[in-house]
Amino acid sequence: MKRPSIDRIREFIAYEPETGNLRWIKKYCYKIVVGQIAGSVKKHGYIALQIDGMRLYAHHVAWAWMTGEWPTEVDHKDCNGLNNRWENLREATRQLNNANIRKYRGSLPKGVIMVNKNGRISYNARITVNGKQIHLGAHKTPELASIAYLEGAKKYYGEFARAS
Repeated sequence: MKRPSIDRIREFIAYEPETGNLRWIKKYCYKIVVGQIAGSVKKHGYIALQIDGMRLYAHHVAWAWMTGEWPTEVDHKDCNGLNNRWENLREATRQLNNANIRKYRGSLPKGVIMVNKNGRISYNARITVNGKQIHLGAHKTPELASIAYLEGAKKYYGEFARAS
């Protein structure tokens, strides 16, 4: 389904770059209250709203509102899907957006796995780039492996690199 035009979005919604809020400026349907914040928080941690029967994410609407173009991917620099302030948003590829995610639950740092080979434990650092996993070395401690991961993340992902 094709997204509404940006002019159509601007007809009904205003974006506040300093707060990240989208506000209804014109009644779209009977449920809308002019001046009310548009959208609601969904279970995946992002704000979504509907226009012309299409679900739109607030961070995509904010990007389109500010730039005049619909993005493919928008990254939240601070990993907070509810923080749609303009200074917190940046266009990204899927790979770069995935690079800027917090580590998965567990005790080991992001990008580190424990390997038990013949009773010898080591900690391997690895990173995925363009769908391929790159080995960044085996280390004696998770901390050393984490440092190797962060160096690799900075090399491959630049400002999108995130250690935790």
